[in-house]
Formats: sequence, structure tokens, C-alpha cells
Amino acid sequence: GIRDARITLLSDVTHAFYASMLSGVVGGRCGASEALIDLPKLCASAGVDFVQGAIKGLSLSERYVSLAGDIRVPFRLLSLDLGSRPSFSNEPTVKAFAVMNKPVELFLLWWDEFVRSCKDSDQKTLVIVGGDSEAVELAFALRERLADAAMIHLIHPGDRLFEGEPVRKDLLALKALKQQGIVVHLHEYVSEVRESSVLCGSDFEIPCDKVIWATRAGSSVDWPSRAGLTTDQNGFLCLTETLQSVS
Repeated sequence: GIRDARITLLSDVTHAFYASMLSGVVGGRCGASEALIDLPKLCASAGVDFVQGAIKGLSLSERYVSLAGDIRVPFRLLSLDLGSRPSFSNEPTVKAFAVMNKPVELFLLWWDEFVRSCKDSDQKTLVIVGGDSEAVELAFALRERLADAAMIHLIHPGDRLFEGEPVRKDLLALKALKQQGIVVHLHEYVSEVRESSVLCGSDFEIPCDKVIWATRAGSSVDWPSRAGLTTDQNGFLCLTETLQSVS
């Protein structure tokens, strides 16, 4: 049974940020430290071994995970929770001039500095690129924290914010965004991020102080496919209905 199993948690960090609390931290309702999970402490309380290290690869035939420093951690069963990054985040102008909403730790470092820069200064302009629930939630959190200190735009290439979900959800979100003074640009895609503006495919340009890149997620790592696991076009594992790898 599971009680007799030896369980090991592998992580490149000792304190993991609980992503569902990001809007609360950005909005100022709680501090970043309150959203951190102490992994060694949690593992100790649950009787789980904790190993810190950056994962470099995986051997399915020999059943081990490779960590930096030529460390091998053997397994019989493996569960993967690998996180994500915004899609197109490696595009040159995005890397040069935008800030990603993930990884969260880096985003919050930028955010704290930005909030300080808003004090006793002219109104700032922020542009969020992305239109799913995370991007919309982030827009509300930015408004909550900055109040009238910033003009906020949200750019999304689709005709709806929440594809595949009830239309009423879109209507309520758009109404709330408008009430908060957040300008939504649907049917627009970003062709170039510049140092002080963002250019859309329609040649519509928005001057801004910063672009926040919060597009739909892609995989944060590429080693699963190199290890022989089947992945989709975004780099995520292809899974069965029971969340097992198809390969």
C-alpha cells in the first residue's frame, strides 16, 4: 500500500509560490511571504523525502530522473507537475521589453519596484497581453493596487475572453472591466513590443510604460519530449482521461 512507499519530492526551489494567490499579492491583500509553501517543512511533516535540484532529464527505460551535478533519483512511479510559461515569450522584442507573469517570483520582483515608482509620479500606462482568466484576474488586481495611478489596457486576439465557456461569463467580465476603467482590445494581436509602446497587427499602437506578457501558457521545459514522452504543440504532456501519459 501507499503507506509502505518511499515518496520523494524533487524541486528546484525550497519555497514554492502558490500561484492561486498571485492576484491577492498583486492587489495588496496579502504579502508574498504568505503565499510561499515551505517544501522541506511540509515534506518532513508528511514523511516525504525532499531533494532540491534542477531537473535536467529523464530516463524512462532505466527509471531515473537526472538532476544537475550528475545526480540520479530512481523511481518506480513518477508524477510530473512542471509548471508553464507564457507562449511566445522567447520572441526577441518580448524578451527585450516585456515582463512575463511567470515565473511568479521574477514578476513580483518587478512588480514591487514598479509600485514604488508610481508614488508621486504621473499616471503610468500598463498593457496586458492575454485574455484568459489569469490575464483578466491580473488586470483587476493591478487596478486594485494602483487605483488611479495607472491606465490599464488588455489586448486579446480572439473575439471572446473565455473561449469554450458560457457567453455570460464574457459579458459579465467585460462589464466589470469597463467599470474598473480597464480598456479591452479584442481582435487585436501584438506584432511587436517596443521600449515604450506595443504595436498591434492592425498598426494600432499603444504608448505604455510596460507590457505584461500573460498569454496562454506553454510548457516551461523541453526535456519531457526529449525523454520520449508525447507532448502537444505547446509542449505539455499528452494525457489520458485518468491523467496518465499516453506514452
